[in-house]
Amino acid sequence: MTTVGYFQIAAASWVALLVLRGFSLLQIGMLESIFHIVSLCFELPSGVVADVFGRRKTLIASQMASLISGTLMIFSTGFATTALALGCSALSYNLASGTREALAYDSLKQNGDEGFYSTEMMLYRITNSTATLCAGLALWLGYRRAYAIDLFFGLIALGVSFRLVEIKTDETPVHYPVGQEIVSVVQ
Repeated sequence: MTTVGYFQIAAASWVALLVLRGFSLLQIGMLESIFHIVSLCFELPSGVVADVFGRRKTLIASQMASLISGTLMIFSTGFATTALALGCSALSYNLASGTREALAYDSLKQNGDEGFYSTEMMLYRITNSTATLCAGLALWLGYRRAYAIDLFFGLIALGVSFRLVEIKTDETPVHYPVGQEIVSVVQ
C-alpha cells in the first residue's frame, strides 16, 4: 500500500500547482493555514477513530478522503472548493498518520518479523521523496492531469486497503458499543 498510496505527484507539489493555477500568495497562505488548522483539529480524533473502528477501516477512510480531495482539486474552480479539497487532504493525512505504521508494525510483529519495520518506513520515505522529485513533471502536466495520476495510484491503494487484515494483539481492547468505546478512549 505504501508504494502506491504515497506516490502523489500533485499532492507533493500542491503549492506550486496553486501558483500555476493563478492563486495569489495571500490565497495560498490562507489555504495552507486551512490545511494546518484542519490537521490540528483532527489530530486526536483521528487516533480515536483508529482505536474505536480499527486501523484497517481508518486506512480505508484515509484513502477515501484522499480520493475525494484529488477529485475536488481536479474540478475546483475557486478558493472555496480548493479549501474544501485541502481540508479533505488534511483529514486523509491525519487518518493515515500513525495508523499505517501501527498496522505495519503489528502485522510484522505477529509474524515475528518486526525487524523489517524499518523497511516499511524506508519505502514510505522513498515513495514520498520520488513523488516530490516529480514536481516538475506535475507542473508540466498541469494540475488536472497531475491529480488524475494521484487518483489512479490512490484507487490502487484503496484496493490494497480493502485487502488488509486487522491485527489482534494482546493489547487490542475488547470492543463495546461505539458510544461507550469513544467515551472510554477519550477518558
